Amino acid sequence: MTQKRRYVCKTCGSQKTQKRGTRNGKNRYYCTQCNTWFFITHTKKQTYLWPDYIDGLSLRNIGLRENTSYQNIDKIITKECNTLPQNGYITSQYIKHLSYRGVLCMDAKYVKVKGYDTKIPFLFCIDYYTHDILVGFLCLSEDRESFSHLFRLLKEIRYPLKYVIMDDVLERARMSLEYWFPGAMIQLCTTHFLRNAKEFMKSAYKETKRNYDPFMKDLRKFFSIKTTMKNKQKSFVYFYKTYGMDPYCEALIQKMIKQKDFLFLYCKSFQEIPHTNNLIEVFNSHLEGRLKTIKGFRSFESAERFLNAWMIRKRTKPFCSCGKKFSYLNGKTSLEYALKDDKIFKKILRDLY
Repeated sequence: MTQKRRYVCKTCGSQKTQKRGTRNGKNRYYCTQCNTWFFITHTKKQTYLWPDYIDGLSLRNIGLRENTSYQNIDKIITKECNTLPQNGYITSQYIKHLSYRGVLCMDAKYVKVKGYDTKIPFLFCIDYYTHDILVGFLCLSEDRESFSHLFRLLKEIRYPLKYVIMDDVLERARMSLEYWFPGAMIQLCTTHFLRNAKEFMKSAYKETKRNYDPFMKDLRKFFSIKTTMKNKQKSFVYFYKTYGMDPYCEALIQKMIKQKDFLFLYCKSFQEIPHTNNLIEVFNSHLEGRLKTIKGFRSFESAERFLNAWMIRKRTKPFCSCGKKFSYLNGKTSLEYALKDDKIFKKILRDLY
């Protein structure tokens, strides 16, 4: 004989409950332990389809699972994404409960949109220690106006910006940063500098047919060692004495000396800051993999809608494979770790999912 299932009382937690009819389509139960009434509804909870689509499941596969056409699924997901709040609004709404250390990684990912001859940039930024995507937007080019708009959004949400890690957009972003955040400092990505140096040396080899491998090897070693600025100055002297006779090597050394305050800020900073944009490049690679299957957007608005949903999904999806340095993030979402308040985070999830 099977035992009759008893529901737990919502007031005292006792299983001494009895079903006593229905009201308004809900089953009515009575607890004999604390003499209270409670209701239980057995209606199926609404499931949203946009998270599966953002994670990489195709419209056709979602349609097969839901037993409907992919055109109908497309309409449902579009409607769901239109109801999502703006990613920047979530940050500004709960900034009082968010905790950031002011180290920001900034980059752009170029996306294909119908009606534009070339791909246009999606400019976004990530807090380094929480991996939280603060703001992001689609723009026509990486110019001063776009960077000014980005820093203005960060100012509006009262982000405590101290350091910005960026690639080779120094001249375009520097003036905007100084206007909105006068005390913030720039660390150029050394990986991008070495990548550009390699391309420059390749073009030099085509013209001179000289071997620049020893120079690039010393340059990579020079960037890999974290030391004081005094020792870096000594290395500049070594580079000049060893490779200064070659005009191409000399041009690269001069560029490095000119940008030394931005390339080697991590050597002078009291706070531990990265000297590469590897973190945001990981997010870029995830987005690139998803965009390959989409093969472009039908309009500027559809691209904005998808990218906003992508940022929200990234902020509310738990990490599972962070390395030793960020192992404290495993099992948590970036927004959850930044909030430090489970009640507020659960409220946000209820609104989104």
